Amino acid sequence: MRSEDWPRFEPFDPEGWAAERDWRAGDFGAELAEFRQAREATLAFLRDLAPSDLERVGVSSGFGAVTLHEYATHVAEHDAEHLGQLEALCRTLAGR
Repeated sequence: MRSEDWPRFEPFDPEGWAAERDWRAGDFGAELAEFRQAREATLAFLRDLAPSDLERVGVSSGFGAVTLHEYATHVAEHDAEHLGQLEALCRTLAGR
């Protein structure tokens, strides 16, 4: 979105994506570290943007036209939702 005018995002199949990765079989600690690294890279990218970059538009098959700011906000909210799910699971497993 930063360097391309009105890019189109490929359709996304969350069930297929989850089945392909089958997180139950992985190393949670290593995957969490990879997630943190990816988000640190995302934050570094966002910090380097000019205010005008945040208004650049792309087209999502699920959301339609979105600005880079709106897309980044969606990613943050999506991550927060999943982190909340992990916290709830940890509390359940700990018997709280």
